Amino acid sequence: MQVGDKDLTVQLANISKSVAGGDISYAARITPEKGLVTAAGKSAKENLMYRMDSCFYLQSGRTKIYPQLTQPVSNGLKNTFEYLLTFDMPSFDGDKWFFVYEDKYLNRKKYMLNLKN
Repeated sequence: MQVGDKDLTVQLANISKSVAGGDISYAARITPEKGLVTAAGKSAKENLMYRMDSCFYLQSGRTKIYPQLTQPVSNGLKNTFEYLLTFDMPSFDGDKWFFVYEDKYLNRKKYMLNLKN
């Protein structure tokens, strides 16, 4: 699944072994449009690699769950940023949750993906 606009695209893949509860894992990819990383300044690329812990979360109503693990993945693609994210979810109903990427370093926009199957 993916969502995006003229600034960037967010792609998401569920890589969990089961969705009944426990740990839910996702692979996320952020692809900014050409020039956006450069326009954001020198520190933007470093921030996108090392300061993403609070940029991703799952949301249902007012409840937000931040990942217990946010691991950047070196993919070798210029200006494409990938992450492995693991959330601790005692019970999980994908119909009620959204995956949210709240950008803090490029355009300060919020991107939401409905986790409904």
